[in-house]
Amino acid sequence: MYRSLTVYSTKDDSLVTEYRLRDIGLDILQKLWHRPSDDPMPVIYPVEEWMMPTLRQYMDTDIKFDPNHFAYFVEATAEFIGEDIAKESQPRG
Repeated sequence: MYRSLTVYSTKDDSLVTEYRLRDIGLDILQKLWHRPSDDPMPVIYPVEEWMMPTLRQYMDTDIKFDPNHFAYFVEATAEFIGEDIAKESQPRG
């Protein structure tokens, strides 16, 4: 199972990008969202700005938190599609 930080546009709710959270432990996520230790956290959780310093430790890219334009979530998925999204969103020339 992969854990990702997904970013959606607040304008039209479209998926903008996805960042893999590398090697983040379930215990870290449970603490951030105050979940019990037996909760596998299989759903989507909204991210607040105060959570970003912890999440950034597990990301390859440092991003600016901009809640006026984007909504941020941590998701658990069977596969990571971030690289595919990045390829598709490249400008075409």
